[in-house]
Amino acid sequence: ENKTKLSDQQRAVRRGQNPFPIYASLNVRSDLSARDFGEWFECTPYEAGIPKYGAYIPIQHFGSKFFMGYLIKKCPEMRISFLEGQWGSAFAANLEEILREMMGASNTWMQNLQDAIKTTDNPQSRKNQPAMRTIIPGGMLDSMVKNLFVSRLTGSEICNFLRGLFLHRQYKENHYFMRGQIQHLDSSPNNLTPMTNQLYLVDAGFSINSAFPLALRSQRHINVILSFSFSQGSPFKVLKKTEEFCRDHNIPFPKIDVADILENSLQECYVFMDENNPKVPIVVHFPLTNATFKDYVSP
Repeated sequence: ENKTKLSDQQRAVRRGQNPFPIYASLNVRSDLSARDFGEWFECTPYEAGIPKYGAYIPIQHFGSKFFMGYLIKKCPEMRISFLEGQWGSAFAANLEEILREMMGASNTWMQNLQDAIKTTDNPQSRKNQPAMRTIIPGGMLDSMVKNLFVSRLTGSEICNFLRGLFLHRQYKENHYFMRGQIQHLDSSPNNLTPMTNQLYLVDAGFSINSAFPLALRSQRHINVILSFSFSQGSPFKVLKKTEEFCRDHNIPFPKIDVADILENSLQECYVFMDENNPKVPIVVHFPLTNATFKDYVSP
């Protein structure tokens, strides 16, 4: 039995003698696709929290019960072997995400399923307040089918340390919130994570298969990112998803222009940067470990 805890890693990084590890997961809803709602969650040897809300607790208290910022019930610190199940919980995928990965995002049948639930604005909402969300089901059968595709069979349910806090009061100034999309949960602050009893943590790969959003926190002042992406599918899929995420959230990120790159003639390394904007980090992307492996016995 491995009884190692994440806080034990403090000894290995406290003097900068080793790279500082950031472990990623995604806080989702059990009845929604991560594409529709997913909040990046990070664990380090010192703390755990959600950058979107700017809220963190000591890693030793992760899993304990909080209310309005006060520690109500202290639970033993989780072992790393348990946390690894959160960071790599591929079994938490729902049927929609599995089909989307297999059939592609352009599948019109899946889009028709998404359109079964129509979202409209409430005209009675006040001018200075977020618009309320009114859900109009397309019918009982549509609702049942949608629940079948978006419900998750498994996931890591953890006590929500944000419960009872009112962290959305300044959310209009926070670029992590999707304020411009009325159909997004961010348009209804009373439905956000501080109002729920549990966090529902799954593999961050359901959003972006590399944890760029956590590295790109403005407080971290990242200059260069080394990106190693050897996953199945397009070698630039992770970068394109990150570019879209950063564009939606107003985060500096270089333009990923790969229109002239053929997948059958990939190079080992690509550099993306913005020479006119020093706030944009340089991204060095490695889609291959050895481009000439077919021609030589060794690299």
